[in-house]
Amino acid sequence: MVTLIGKTQHDIKRGEFMAQRFYNNTGNSKVGEAIIIAEGLLTPNSKMIEAIKNKKDFKYDSGNGSHIASELLEARPIVRINFYRSKWPWSAAIGYVNSNDSKNMYLNSRKIEALTISDIVGWVLHEWSHLQGFHHGTGRTANYKTEDKCLYSVPYYLSENVSKWFTISK
Repeated sequence: MVTLIGKTQHDIKRGEFMAQRFYNNTGNSKVGEAIIIAEGLLTPNSKMIEAIKNKKDFKYDSGNGSHIASELLEARPIVRINFYRSKWPWSAAIGYVNSNDSKNMYLNSRKIEALTISDIVGWVLHEWSHLQGFHHGTGRTANYKTEDKCLYSVPYYLSENVSKWFTISK
């Protein structure tokens, strides 16, 4: 059972309080469950949106927490989540988005078995934020994850904190 601010997975699946942003093009049930959770977190009164609104500083992205929350909540075309198979089995990449294609996100099929639902939700929100125009920063270290970026860039803030905003119980 998934719980988001007093709502259960049953309430979420009925779509009582969310706009559809993601389409599971993988057929994978873990991806499907992660999408349901991500959709629930991308609602105006979710714990995630409240945390973003209350955050004073996202130094890698312009705007205050309220502005960033509004950008994340803005309705956009539905994004398809697709599998791709990385060329290299040792690749650390979970997935990616292409800045020239705002309608698709790509999840590495070589990683799916090792990922938890929370990992996938974090990835969905991280990549979704890129499609909304948020980045890791600029310069030579823009593509490297640092503790500073986990605190102050929208993509890493979402993926690193996602487990604080929902629970899964058996």
